[in-house]
Amino acid sequence: MAWKYVMFENRMQGGTKILFPVIFPDKMVHKHVAQLLKRAMPGYYADGVVPVSAGTIEHLEIDGLGGESTTLDLKSKPGDRGVIENYSYAHGVL
Repeated sequence: MAWKYVMFENRMQGGTKILFPVIFPDKMVHKHVAQLLKRAMPGYYADGVVPVSAGTIEHLEIDGLGGESTTLDLKSKPGDRGVIENYSYAHGVL
């Protein structure tokens, strides 16, 4: 196992529901990720964020990785794809 995920259901104003998947390394704990990340999701302040499923992912293949985060002021790096795709084998060890 290399990755875990939690699927959140976000209930928005007006009754709209969206599913919101969060994928993270297997060294993290489902419960802790769910507790911390639900506060950052749309619908949280209306008590509209609920984890509805969780599990594991053996391997990810990345297509279209790129871009940047304006809130962190960081850009993606050319080697990011390799780290993510090889995580199931190397678990992030450089």
